[in-house]
Amino acid sequence: MYKLLYLMALPLAVLCKSPTTDHLPRQCYRKGDPGRCLAYIPSWEYNPATKTCQQFIYGGCGGYVPFKSLEECRRDCRVPAGSNKPKACYRKGETGPCRAVIPSWQYNTKSGKCEEFTYGGCKGYVPFKTENRCRAECEGEKPNPLPKVCKRRGETGPCRASIRAWEYDEASGQCRSFVYGGCKGYVPFRAKEQCQNTCIAK
Repeated sequence: MYKLLYLMALPLAVLCKSPTTDHLPRQCYRKGDPGRCLAYIPSWEYNPATKTCQQFIYGGCGGYVPFKSLEECRRDCRVPAGSNKPKACYRKGETGPCRAVIPSWQYNTKSGKCEEFTYGGCKGYVPFKTENRCRAECEGEKPNPLPKVCKRRGETGPCRASIRAWEYDEASGQCRSFVYGGCKGYVPFRAKEQCQNTCIAK
C-alpha cells in the first residue's frame, strides 16, 4: 500500500520541480570584455556568484558586451529590481577627524537619492567619490560618459617654465594640478574650476 502511494506521488514531485533549476541565457554566464579601444561606454554583465548585474566600461571595438543596459541584464538573468545595490549604498559617509574639504557622495535610503557630503581627508568613510558613480550604483542611472579631455593626462613638455595646470584623475574622481613647462606637452585645463565643471558631475 505504501509503495503504491509513493509511486503515485512521484509524478507530482516532478511537476513541482523548483524553477530555480531553469537555465539562464548564455550571455548571463559570459563576462564582459572591454576590448582594445578607448571609448567610454557603460555596459553590463551578470555575476553568477553574487546573482547581481554589475557595470563595466566597454572601449567601443572588439571585446564583448553581454548587456547594453541594467534593465536588460536584470530581465534576462532574472534579477529582482532593488537587489542589485552594493553595500556602499546602505552605509552613510563619515567626514573623519581631518579638516580637508573634499566633495564626496553618499546614498540616502529614505529619499532614494544621492547626496553630497564633505570628507575631511583621513579615516572616515567615502561611499562614492563622484555623483555619477553613486547614481549608477544606487539609483540605476546610466553615468554620463567622460569627455575625452578628462581621460587624457597632462604632459609637462620639454621647456622649463613653471605654469600651474590641471588634469582629471579618473582613479580618485578629482582634479589635480601639474606643472606645464610652457611648450609642446599638453594642458587639459588651465584652471581647476574648468576641470571640475567638465569632468565632475554636480
